[in-house]
Amino acid sequence: MDFDRHIRRSHHPDLTALTDVMFILIIFFMITTSFVLSESLEVKLPSDISSNPAPAKHMLAVTVNVAGQVEVSGNLYSSADFKEIMRRIIARNPNQAIALSAAAGASVQQLISVLDIIYLQGGKNVQIDQMFAGAASNIGGDVVIGNTDGDIGEVPKGRGR
Repeated sequence: MDFDRHIRRSHHPDLTALTDVMFILIIFFMITTSFVLSESLEVKLPSDISSNPAPAKHMLAVTVNVAGQVEVSGNLYSSADFKEIMRRIIARNPNQAIALSAAAGASVQQLISVLDIIYLQGGKNVQIDQMFAGAASNIGGDVVIGNTDGDIGEVPKGRGR
């Protein structure tokens, strides 16, 4: 006796292979993706032009040059020396107003590194200016480089001037 065998064809596609591939892709992307917590510096931007700026005579002008050195009170300092200067200045006056600027050609990373040093030493009152090196008179008024007494204390003399 020969019976006719009917082969049943499924009208639905087999999704097993598709789900396997999807799980493999999900695992691959989970392993290769790196999640980075973003670190940021809090910078207070001026609200408008008519806001009252800090008095220029109490402003400490800090300039970053192209070589990455920091100019304070006409002297050039390395990052380590600048860190010590900022520690002393902020220890004397925690609310010291600081005008940070970069020379033409200085990188943004150099400026941010100096800003980071200022914040890590406790500096809170920092503004970023658009002046270039050697143009401290652009701040306006009588500018005293240093603290309100006019000096920045005993620090190592700058190099390379």
